[in-house]
Amino acid sequence: MRKKLYYFTNQRGFFLPYVLFIVSLTFLIVTTNIKLYDNEIHMMHHLIEQIKIETLIQMSHMKYREDVNQSDHIPEVISYTFPSGNVTISFLNHKENRAFVHYQITTDNNISFSINDYIELAHHQNNSN
Repeated sequence: MRKKLYYFTNQRGFFLPYVLFIVSLTFLIVTTNIKLYDNEIHMMHHLIEQIKIETLIQMSHMKYREDVNQSDHIPEVISYTFPSGNVTISFLNHKENRAFVHYQITTDNNISFSINDYIELAHHQNNSN
């Protein structure tokens, strides 16, 4: 019986290196997983802001088309306020039935984004030049 319990009754520190290795490996794995989780949360916030920006572009695009098609002229600058942010559309150029515009988007979390795009219009004359 004494021979079987030799490793457990040996007090010269035979198990200390193994215990230290397992504890440090466990600590490393837990720390890495916490950092990965933190990065995932950070990326999710950016993804949500990107979705908000794309939604704001689509909503303002449709609203601008409706406003321009219902009016007699194309406004130089028009601003829209939506629940998820603000959009300012600046008219840059007009060619046939296409208006070249600049979007300046600011989300409710103060993230800014700008893009140039064409908007297809109904048969419309440019009276603003």
